Amino acid sequence: MTKLLLESTLIGFTGTPLQNSDKRQSSETFGPYIHTYKYDRAIGDKVVLDLRYEARDIDQHLTSKAKVDQ
Repeated sequence: MTKLLLESTLIGFTGTPLQNSDKRQSSETFGPYIHTYKYDRAIGDKVVLDLRYEARDIDQHLTSKAKVDQ
């Protein structure tokens, strides 16, 4: 796309990069941030609900492998 539109501006609407290496690559591609909207602010604005996660190890036993495959 950048080869066809030589003087274009790239704008990325993204979430949080999943890996640290993606952070550098995103800023190299799109340049500096125009605006950011942080998670804490979104919770305060009541745009999103706070995510609460509790890790649990639950034993699971299959009673019928055929039904799972079905």
